[in-house]
This record gives sequence, structure tokens and C-alpha cells, in this order.
Amino acid sequence: MTTQDAGEIISIHDLVPDERNARRHSERGLGLIADGMGKVGAARSIVIDEAGRILAGNATVQAAARAGISRILVVDADGRTLVAVRRRGLDESGKRALAYYDNRTGELSDWDPEQIASDAAQGLPAIHAIFTDAELMQLMGQAEATEPAAGPAGNRAAYAFLDAMDAGEVERAAPAAPRRGYPLAIVLDHDEYATWVAAKEEIGVKDDKQALLALLRMV
Repeated sequence: MTTQDAGEIISIHDLVPDERNARRHSERGLGLIADGMGKVGAARSIVIDEAGRILAGNATVQAAARAGISRILVVDADGRTLVAVRRRGLDESGKRALAYYDNRTGELSDWDPEQIASDAAQGLPAIHAIFTDAELMQLMGQAEATEPAAGPAGNRAAYAFLDAMDAGEVERAAPAAPRRGYPLAIVLDHDEYATWVAAKEEIGVKDDKQALLALLRMV
């Protein structure tokens, strides 16, 4: 076993919340996290970037402030070493309570469909690795249901499935295709996305970009 410096102590006020956090936390959930910190102390770690912006753990930081916890221990990591928080001083009852608090509070949050739609429209690759097509369709439907009407058709949620198509790829796939600005982003509403999923299933191609190239070749 090797040891290293414990890390840097900073103030909770040095942290910057993620304004585009796609996870929503209820008042009950935040209260339960704070209650757990008050009874068994802090345990779960968070993730920040070099500028102190919170990448993971926004609700944990909010709850810590409520619980009166203001010190943050920062440990630098490169992603190749798993960071474990070793809690000391808990009896068996406290350890079991900590585990319950940790698992239950995660169930009291949900996804923000509008933020997910926005990230998808900007072509964030992780969206497709984390959500299935069916899950995205469901989330986009939730976003539509919460958006205010904007004219007769309403203001529908947008989903972009392609942002890396360059002019050369289009020319090779479909020489007659119009020459427009590239990279290209295609934005679909919920119903159009359902049609797109069905089209991919019909041609047997799961990847969005490859499916579009295959369809262009058929034109």
C-alpha cells in the first residue's frame, strides 16, 4: 500500500454549480440528503473540473450547504484511479443508515428532458451511449408535454441525431445531394424521431450517421 498527500481544502463557496445539469432533484430529495449528512455525516464524493465547476454531485453540494458543511477536500485524479472515501467513526447502525440514505436519495431525482433535448440537439455523443432510442423518445415526449404552446403546432421538443457529416461524406454517398453548410445537424421533433427509429430498424442499421449515409445511397 502506498500513501500520498491528503489533498487540498477549499470552501464550498469556491464551487460553481452546473447550470446545465440534466438531473433534477426534488425538495424532498435534497432534504433527505441534508438529513443524512446531519445524522451520519458526509460520505459521497463529488467531481469538479480544474475551475471548480461541479461535473457530478450538484445536489450533494446543495445539501451539504444546508447541513452546515463548508469544507471541501479536493483530491486530484486523472481518471485511471478509483477514488474511495473511507469513513471513520461510524458504528454498524450508522453504516447501515449511510447506505440507505445513499441509495434512497438517488431514487428521488429524475431527468430534465429539456436539458437532454438541448444536449442532443448539440450533438453530445454521450447521449447515445447512455440512452436507448426508446428512452430518448420517451424523454422527448416528456419535454413536449412540458413546453408551452407556440402557435397552432406548439413548440415541440427537438432532437438532433447527426452533427459530424462533412461535405466529402455526403458527396461520396449521394453525388447529387445539394451542397450546404457542414458539419450538418439534423433536428427532429418527437414524432419525426419515431419515424426515424422505424426507418433504421427497416434497413438494419443502428448508428444514426451510417443509417443516413445508407439512405442517401438509396436516393
